[in-house]
Amino acid sequence: MNLKEEYRLLVKTIKAKRKEEGKTHKNIDIAPLLGYNSDYFATLTGNSGKVTEEHILKLKEVFKNELIEKPAPAGDKLNRERAIIKVLLHEVARLKAKDEGISFEKALEAIKRSTNLVLDDLDDL
Repeated sequence: MNLKEEYRLLVKTIKAKRKEEGKTHKNIDIAPLLGYNSDYFATLTGNSGKVTEEHILKLKEVFKNELIEKPAPAGDKLNRERAIIKVLLHEVARLKAKDEGISFEKALEAIKRSTNLVLDDLDDL
């Protein structure tokens, strides 16, 4: 997933959560909370604006409460293991990006492609 897609998905999640909670959830309501005007925010969620990691980090920080998922039931080992694997995946992608001089997104995509190849091989057994 590229940064633009990730940003759009986060915004969609935030809007749905805010709507569910009875809060305002339109671009014109969300943009000022990020320090943007609605036109600039529309470019980030639309086709013309370029989304950076900083945009995503800011969105996650400002709307951290809206992005919190329901906690896993106490003792749910599978969700804990998935969380640990996801953190490790992101750490490896960060190191790969730094080592190879590529973007974090490209490194993450490369790791996911490799993972999918291995998973496909397992399915063929």
